[in-house]
Amino acid sequence: MRPPITMTNDWKTEKSDSRRRSQTPSQGPGAVSPEVAEELLGGPTEVTSLVMADGVLFYATAGGWLYAFDVASGDAVWSQSAADLTHDHSRGGPWLCVVGEFLVVGGTSIAVYRTADGTMTNQFEAPPTPDGDSGINTLSTDVWKPTAVDSNSIIATRQGVARLYSLDGTEHWEYSIDDGRFCHPSADSERVYLLQRQVVGAAPEPIVDGIVHALTLSGERVWDVDIHGHVDRFNDASAPVVGDTGVFIAQEASSGSPTGDGLTRIDKHTGVIDWQRDGEYHIALGPNTLYATDTYKDHILALDSETGDVNWSQDIDRHPDSPTVSATSTTVAGDRLYTYVGQQLCVVDTASGDVIDTRTFSTFEPVRHIVGNHALFIGTADGYVVKLGGADAVTDSPDKFCTVCGNNLEEYTDPKYCPQCGHSLVE
Repeated sequence: MRPPITMTNDWKTEKSDSRRRSQTPSQGPGAVSPEVAEELLGGPTEVTSLVMADGVLFYATAGGWLYAFDVASGDAVWSQSAADLTHDHSRGGPWLCVVGEFLVVGGTSIAVYRTADGTMTNQFEAPPTPDGDSGINTLSTDVWKPTAVDSNSIIATRQGVARLYSLDGTEHWEYSIDDGRFCHPSADSERVYLLQRQVVGAAPEPIVDGIVHALTLSGERVWDVDIHGHVDRFNDASAPVVGDTGVFIAQEASSGSPTGDGLTRIDKHTGVIDWQRDGEYHIALGPNTLYATDTYKDHILALDSETGDVNWSQDIDRHPDSPTVSATSTTVAGDRLYTYVGQQLCVVDTASGDVIDTRTFSTFEPVRHIVGNHALFIGTADGYVVKLGGADAVTDSPDKFCTVCGNNLEEYTDPKYCPQCGHSLVE
């Protein structure tokens, strides 16, 4: 039996009387505490990305700092400035992914760090010079968004360009579009999936087409399909979620779009749309079930991932005194669903839809989270991470959890990729 995740703070990456933080010096180069980073950057900036590998939590802040913390104790492992990878106006970055023993950071360039000590081993795709020609607009606020493909390569998107790289910076192929931009990429052991955002009209509000592209790992197009709807440009919730037989897209519904469908299932092999559902959802994929949270209607659905039939639905009472929560993370870990709805974090039984526990936030604003090592790790708007529960948890073997998103893989038989984030599990 796995110990339950309790909704009490275990540690926070901040020194205070009520929460503990490591007092030991960091082991990595250029080590600096979050407090010092705030001082150097002129103020706190939100956590943009969280990943986990081998008992270490890595996170980035919008101001361009990277941190590594031991997930059990909260002790600092290393911290590093990556400010040259970002710029003041970037939204939604830097983005992180773990590839083997390396942390890949996507910003206005792509950099590779050793997970053990934070040493940067490579940097490529730096912004072009004014007289250079890379197909990338130097004034754009877009940043590179990397996703692991295998133990030595990534797929990364920026604007309307997707490229497959080895960690040494070798570019294997490029796939580009003339109009629109790519959201976060996804991948499994056979293909890469790209969601394109393309504005096709402007009344009564922007009409935005969402086009999904499926490519082989050698960059050849397999299929593409127009799903319509209002695709969120900056949120990684717009990334395709890849299952065994289907690809799922969650979008913002739009009254100005022809259909406004907020949730779409596409047959993974043929590219045919199997079903769509209206609404504005954030989703997580479990075994045979897709969980969808509608944060505007304070509603959670459990859908059969093949047919779209509703297994259960749950209305959540909005907490009247809680500050507004802008976080949109929805995560499945074993028999628990963790999602933000009704201005609170809800822990839901995946089988019945019953709400097991809730947590409101008055001292910090959550912006994203991951689950791993029997604990919930919440990135905050002021650049810290709070760990909820897990003080008595026993660490599972590394192959039980996805090293990128922390998804629990215990219920899957010999998985080839993570059903939640698409990270390849093939060595």
